[in-house]
Amino acid sequence: MQRRSDRPQRPLVPIVMGALLQIIGIASPARAQVYVANSLGEIGSLSVIDTATNTVTAPPIPLQQLPFAVAVKPDGSRVYVTNENSGSVSVINAATNTVITHVNVGFPAKGLAVTPDGQFVHVIAAGSIKTISTATNALSGSPIGLPGNEPRGIAIAPNGQTAYVAMKQLQGSSVEVVDLVTRSVVTTVTGGSAPEDVRVRPDGKFIYVTAFQDSALQVIQASNNAYRGGGCVKGPGTCPFGGGSPIGLAVSADNAFAFTANSGANSVSIFPLNPTEGLPGPPTLVSLPNGPSFLDVTPDGKFLYVSHGANTVSVIDLKATPPAVIKTIGLGSGTTGPKGVAVSPLASGPPPPPPPPPPPPLLTASLAAAPGVVNVGQTITVTMTVNNSGGSAASNVAPSPLTQSGTGGATQTSGPTPSSATIAAGGSQQFTFTYSASVAGSVSFSGNASGGGATSNTAGSNTVSIQSAPPSSPNLSVTPGSLNFTGEQGLADPAQQSVQIGNTGGGSLAWSLAGSTVNGGNWLSLNPLGGSAPPTSPASVIASTCGLPAGVYNGSVLASAPGAANTPQSIPVTLAVTQPSGTLPTPQARVCTDRPAYHGGETLKISASVRQGAASNSGDAYLFAAVPGTNLFASLVLSQSGFSIVVATEPVPLAQNFQAFDFAGEVFQQAWSGSEPSGVYTINGVLVPPGAEPLVPANHITASTSQITFNP
Repeated sequence: MQRRSDRPQRPLVPIVMGALLQIIGIASPARAQVYVANSLGEIGSLSVIDTATNTVTAPPIPLQQLPFAVAVKPDGSRVYVTNENSGSVSVINAATNTVITHVNVGFPAKGLAVTPDGQFVHVIAAGSIKTISTATNALSGSPIGLPGNEPRGIAIAPNGQTAYVAMKQLQGSSVEVVDLVTRSVVTTVTGGSAPEDVRVRPDGKFIYVTAFQDSALQVIQASNNAYRGGGCVKGPGTCPFGGGSPIGLAVSADNAFAFTANSGANSVSIFPLNPTEGLPGPPTLVSLPNGPSFLDVTPDGKFLYVSHGANTVSVIDLKATPPAVIKTIGLGSGTTGPKGVAVSPLASGPPPPPPPPPPPPLLTASLAAAPGVVNVGQTITVTMTVNNSGGSAASNVAPSPLTQSGTGGATQTSGPTPSSATIAAGGSQQFTFTYSASVAGSVSFSGNASGGGATSNTAGSNTVSIQSAPPSSPNLSVTPGSLNFTGEQGLADPAQQSVQIGNTGGGSLAWSLAGSTVNGGNWLSLNPLGGSAPPTSPASVIASTCGLPAGVYNGSVLASAPGAANTPQSIPVTLAVTQPSGTLPTPQARVCTDRPAYHGGETLKISASVRQGAASNSGDAYLFAAVPGTNLFASLVLSQSGFSIVVATEPVPLAQNFQAFDFAGEVFQQAWSGSEPSGVYTINGVLVPPGAEPLVPANHITASTSQITFNP
């Protein structure tokens, strides 16, 4: 909470920068410094230690009540200290070691951390995160509420957008992950008991937490915010009840070590860190005379400064074998209860020489075409994979147009996708082209890529075999998709319509049609019932209104073609019969059967339609059928209650006459016994004057004829 290891390491300010500061009249600290918060007394203070001599450089800087945590701005110009009991943050000018201001944040004020860009200080205060702008030394933004009741330490990820807060409560201990952009808690990571301090490894991959109650250093993986494990501060097998009670925490700038101040064990633990897994190995222990609380490591990783006892700070040489205390510094009178420790970022010695420029990009390319065998008209996908094995990123890398070789051919339809890309050092990028196979034979592709000042090798693909496309299978085509007929009750049938039957695929097909109705009997007929395609040919669809009262009748035409991929196909057919409209000038009678031919055991169904006319309003309607090979008639007499049929050896007396009326419906139904004579039957429907003989043609006001065939 008080250290600089939350942020990426920065090189020393060059000597020329120091000269420039003197020129423009800004004071600068002569040497790098270590800042120690002294918590006890009426007024707390901040001690300053010179890292070159390991001595206190000046009288303590007066602060407010109970200074707790310390953090230094990345450029070393400002020092920030929380005053726990005063609920404030003191802002100190590092060049003059004087207080600039105190910023009220709320009681209690605990841990704090400066963002890597130096623009903000995030403070644990009053159970929330408060944010101070380093430009204005004033609060900025709304507080971020925290769910626990004792937040302690805070650390900030290298991107400056995520914070991690240690919640010390013994029950339900946790680390809260906070989005500093949306100013909200993202998730809660539960784990060890009573976490005190928290640090992010400088590479941002892992978060380390001191678990006071468990005497352990615990590890959280940043990529998924999950606990990975940890290590006991007194060595393997000594926790959770080893009495280590770690408080302060630090991580070296090279990501290689973590350090804990073990208040209950009077020691410091030096943990080696696994570079990829992040887990700590067995620690090296350095003893101190009395309970340490907080610590920080110099950026060069050579020295560790640890606050402990009444008013002392010990310096541990980390490069010694084994690491050992080389000096214990007394902080002077009136400086009791040292807490937070922060090492200035200038404490790493002379600035290192500038790093050599990274090696340039080095691009290599490979090509792959798939599938290996295609038909003419099918798609070929060509993928170019470009790798950058150089030491720097290659910008605006783009493939060259691909060339083809072989006896076949393909036409490019798209690509490359993406058109260009930046490839990081050690990275790779795939570019995709698509082609349509156009000429049978074999084809392969070649090309290269360039970008970032580098050009790859010329890569060739595998060979793709392009075959002539096989003939497509038959495909049944039926149009239109539906048929609609309209006719008036008792009048002539509506005009017939047609459907076109064809083959939109390869080869030929034989087709057949079948009609069916949902209601109204067999009013739907087709001609012809079959054929072949190609060629495309029409079939007539006939809808008869004979015998149908006004209403809507539904049916369908089913087209089938064995071997076609889309067979069968059904076309809905609708027949709308409208109500009789007015009286006709002349009467009309129609007679029809439900099918054109019958066999023994089947049922003959006869329907009729009668329409009134000016000359027939007092006539009688009759039906009769000529029996094949005889002079006999089967007379069917229309009566008020319907029709009946009588087969006799001579004409039969007719039923009582009645006045003709508009009529449509089924008038007769009788099964064929099979003993009837075979042949063609003619069904006659006539309208005659009252009392007239219906078999005399001269008496017919109007007549209708329908023929059927009977085969026993």
